[in-house]
Amino acid sequence: MVDLWLASSSHDLGLAALAAAAVTTQALLSAWLARGYLQSTWRVSGDRGLALFLLTAGPLACLIAPTFGSALLFAGERIAADNLINEWLHWWIGDSLGVLLFAPVIHLLWPDPHPLRAPGGGFRFALPLIVTATFLALGHLALTRLEALRAQSEARTLMEVIGDGATLEITETLLPLEGLAHFIAASQQVTRTEFRAYTQSFINRPAIHSVDWAPRITHSERAGFEAAAIREGFADYRIAELDRDLRMQRAGERAEYFPILFSEPLAASRSVLGLDHGFEELRRQAMAVSRGRGKAMAADLIRLPRTDRHASLLFIPVWPLTDSGHEQDIGGYVVGAIDMQQLFAPLLAKAAERQFDLRITDVTPGSPQHPLIDLLDSGTSADWQRDLHVGGRTWRLEMESSVPLWTPGSTIEERLFLGFALLTAFLATFATLSSAERHAVISREVAERTNQLAELNAQLQQQIEEHSLALSELHAKKEEIRAILDHLLECVITIDCRGIVQSVNPAIEPMLGYTQEELLGQSVSRLMGSPLREQHDSHISRYLVTGERHIIGSNREVTGRHKDGHPIDLELSVSEYHVHGERLFIGTLRDIRERKNLIASLTLAREDAEQASRAKSAFLAAMSHEIRTPMNGVVGLIDVLGRDRLSPYQADLVKTIRDSANNLLGVIDDILDFSRIEAGRLEIERAPVPLVELINSLSSTLGPLASSRGVALEQYIAGDVPRWVCSDALRLRQILYNLIGNAIKFSSGRSERPGRVMVRAHLAGDDPLRVAIAVEDNGIGIAHEHQASLFSPFTQEDFSTTRRFGGSGLGLAICKRLATLMDGEITVVSTPGSGSIFTVTLPLPIIDAPLDTDDGQTLAPPESAVPAELAASRRILVVEDEAVNRKVIQRQLALLGYRFEMASHGVEALAMWRQGGFDLILSDLHMPEMDGYEMTERIRHEEGSDQHIPILALTANALRDEAARARASGVDDYLTKPIRLASLEAALARWLRCDATLERSTPPTLAVVEEPPLFDPNALAALVGDSPQMIREILSDYVEALGDLTPQLQDSFAGNDFDAIGALAHRLKSSSRAVGAARLGQLCAAIEQAIEDGDSTALARDIAEFLPLQAATATRIEQFLLEKNGQA
Repeated sequence: MVDLWLASSSHDLGLAALAAAAVTTQALLSAWLARGYLQSTWRVSGDRGLALFLLTAGPLACLIAPTFGSALLFAGERIAADNLINEWLHWWIGDSLGVLLFAPVIHLLWPDPHPLRAPGGGFRFALPLIVTATFLALGHLALTRLEALRAQSEARTLMEVIGDGATLEITETLLPLEGLAHFIAASQQVTRTEFRAYTQSFINRPAIHSVDWAPRITHSERAGFEAAAIREGFADYRIAELDRDLRMQRAGERAEYFPILFSEPLAASRSVLGLDHGFEELRRQAMAVSRGRGKAMAADLIRLPRTDRHASLLFIPVWPLTDSGHEQDIGGYVVGAIDMQQLFAPLLAKAAERQFDLRITDVTPGSPQHPLIDLLDSGTSADWQRDLHVGGRTWRLEMESSVPLWTPGSTIEERLFLGFALLTAFLATFATLSSAERHAVISREVAERTNQLAELNAQLQQQIEEHSLALSELHAKKEEIRAILDHLLECVITIDCRGIVQSVNPAIEPMLGYTQEELLGQSVSRLMGSPLREQHDSHISRYLVTGERHIIGSNREVTGRHKDGHPIDLELSVSEYHVHGERLFIGTLRDIRERKNLIASLTLAREDAEQASRAKSAFLAAMSHEIRTPMNGVVGLIDVLGRDRLSPYQADLVKTIRDSANNLLGVIDDILDFSRIEAGRLEIERAPVPLVELINSLSSTLGPLASSRGVALEQYIAGDVPRWVCSDALRLRQILYNLIGNAIKFSSGRSERPGRVMVRAHLAGDDPLRVAIAVEDNGIGIAHEHQASLFSPFTQEDFSTTRRFGGSGLGLAICKRLATLMDGEITVVSTPGSGSIFTVTLPLPIIDAPLDTDDGQTLAPPESAVPAELAASRRILVVEDEAVNRKVIQRQLALLGYRFEMASHGVEALAMWRQGGFDLILSDLHMPEMDGYEMTERIRHEEGSDQHIPILALTANALRDEAARARASGVDDYLTKPIRLASLEAALARWLRCDATLERSTPPTLAVVEEPPLFDPNALAALVGDSPQMIREILSDYVEALGDLTPQLQDSFAGNDFDAIGALAHRLKSSSRAVGAARLGQLCAAIEQAIEDGDSTALARDIAEFLPLQAATATRIEQFLLEKNGQA
């Protein structure tokens, strides 16, 4: 009827009439079948006949209207072919459900009697069908809603994918412009050819209309800039601006300009060369924001003079870098003209492919909103939106589907539900009608139910007997529990809320002396000692009122009271339970006297262990002092001996002794460090550490060692590694020194492949900050089965490795334990024959660079030696009680050219200091009568605020707490024995040079630095006096030594023996300066510095300069000696 009413043409009217005829035919057929079944004209019986009737009158008869109706609608082009099956299925399922559910309900509720309704009314039979119909309707509604939401979610997902693709496309389009800006910033000067070559890779992109380079030109630079552009070939070039008709005219005077100097493609942009981007307010605003934020900024849409289309100008600031790497003022802008239609063309294509309409609106804060692209209907609110942040602007992308997201019945789930609904309706109707038909047999079933009731009575009697049996078993279980409690070694007591004992097991008697009968009905407080006995009742009362627990629900130790009155240590556990509404408490008592005795024994053992640990620490300190004292004599006198004139054979022996002594000292230090770690006496400091400088220093220190062994030592420090961190500089350096040294050692000596060691530092985590430092080598590698024991003490991969490479096997064990103490870890990855990677990962918090770093823990460049004339003018007080050490320090100071006096202990030194005349005190710490600590404290107490004398501690105790104690007493620097001559020389130079600068009375002036003289005869006389005989002897010895050492220096350079080169250069530096050969001494200092820096190029240049300068110096000194002999 609705279709007939809405028909607007004869064609539609015909279709509606045919559809109505099909529906009427279907209804008549179903009514005829139902009438025959209700009037019992069908020869059917039982459930089979009912099922056949429902199937025939329902789903089969309902095929007529959906089939013919859908065909008519398809023929009339009312529905599409894709939707034909869905339309037919919904029609057929709806008609079938109507017949199966609502037709029986109407018949059951009809007032006239019929065979399907019982005499009492049919509502109770119709109710299941109504409920079924309701639930099916609700289920279909929920499923429809769910399918719509899922379709919407899938559409949103597609929109998200399209949005992500648009973001990526825009980023890839604009990224080359950022690269161009970085290229210009990093270049000293960019030519037009370089600009064109760089932009060729992206200028053909449709979205990029043009790319300009607009340098910053001040008003004073304008004329020169325009002239330079004209000389380049652009005769009409000038800094210009646009008038209202977009014609170029000469720009007015401004403080600064940003004219277009380069532009690509040049053919299309030649007409705008010289256009000042700063002439227009819209452009100036974008440039100002870009300049202030330091990043790209896009202007609003601007009409370009080179084309009639509107585009957005993207301004990217460029700050050139100075030679030192610092940014200057802004150098200009890279300006990209972005065609918005082409920029969003891929986005439009993808949206159209997915049948989405979209709108792109500029919603940048502070700017009026306006659409860039709008394909949505006016006033439409889109289903999905996202803000795209590009070049400081915000573009809002909105999308909405142009077609329905979901068609009813199009999903498998909905079709399955329709099938399930049809089946459910069929079964519900079948069950309902079947029940109605069988209602007549209820009377017969009553008798059967009576018999069933008798059977139930018999079953009930059987259950009563079973219950009695269960009670007997429960009683037996109680007896079993009682037997367990009676034989339990722990005492179990139950009390009521008044504290009266309700039950107690026999374990109470051997524990507290009471029998069970003596305690039942008594207060449990009689088992307690004071003060718990007096407080017990108040604890229970407070708990019952407030719920505040004292001992309930926990274990605690208490003191019980034996029957005879003596106390007993007990462990008490109390819990609460309820029986028949009564609140009871159960407590368990354990005798813990033996356990407490055991704890006391363990405490005593721990105290003994701590005493042993303290004794071990004292032994370590004593061993450190006693071992380093004789080693000081060995190492110190070796350095002194090495400064003498030695034959190559003797020099080699001295070098061997020095290396052996240093190796022995390293083994001793490893053993002492490991012992302190094992004893738990090694403490980790937390102080500012220049991490990058520390790694660079290690590479410089170990560079000569690596070069001498044919190993390339490289390093890479990531840019995000902090320069200053909080850590223990000494222990961090010890770990890295050991790892890099091992890598050099195990990578050398392989003829088939040159050694290579790479040190890498990078961040391993942000919260908290963790830095990973990896040491990679291409050495022999480590087998997998040996890696587990690699960090165990006195362990290497195998015995052959120890014999081949040496080592005590303590280094990695110490590194592992130090890393653990610093809350870090060390890992190893290795392949035999290919090399190893040791990675130490430590938590290193970032800190600001300290303002004052003269605490002795920072890494400072080594001080240069004090000039010989200045050293001779300095007077040092040496305080040392041990004979060998006195001899060593005397030799060392004499060799360095210092004047000194000796004291045997603090009392003598204090008296000598009070007489005055000393520039520095070099003192041992542990001496008889008065030690170095007390002597320093007295000196600091007596000296004035402007009379501070440097005091350097020189001790054999290398423990860190000793150094802290020395600094606390007033010591300025802390040196450990054995002291190397170079270390002593650097320390003295560091502290005496300050005084030297104070003595300079002439103010600094700007003067030309003159080249030092080849030979100054007066320099030696200033040191040794005017004795001609002594001067001739010293100069003759010097010339002879110069002739002997020069071939050694050449041989060492040819053999790449950098240690020998450094030693020879150091000797010649000191002796040359002493005799007045200042120019040769300066060259030797340069050679020594090149060795320390690992600069092979500078070393080769200095060696080549050394030979002619040595010959000229020797000739000049010989001429001087001949002149002196002639005068004599």
